[in-house]
Amino acid sequence: MAKKTLVEQIKDTQIELEKVRAEKKQKENQLAKIQKQEREKEHRVRTRRLIQKGAVLESVDPNLAQLNEEQLKACLREIFSNHTVQEVAKNHLLSQQEVDTP
Repeated sequence: MAKKTLVEQIKDTQIELEKVRAEKKQKENQLAKIQKQEREKEHRVRTRRLIQKGAVLESVDPNLAQLNEEQLKACLREIFSNHTVQEVAKNHLLSQQEVDTP
């Protein structure tokens, strides 16, 4: 087999370089797609959690459903400014951490 000329070697290298660039672009697109899917999954999980917690609030006191967002925030701030409530919440959190810790 005849030895390739320098020009042929350069052309072959350029073709190979274009293949590698195309593969790189494809991998970057795959990565971007996976990252987008992960963000969407996290968003769905967060949305579900927020809906569930809102439902819990409304089940504790149906009157809370009538409050707008600012009124609800003010109400919860007032409730949680009470030291007894803070202790109860802290104790619930600590007891949950003990359950979660093996």
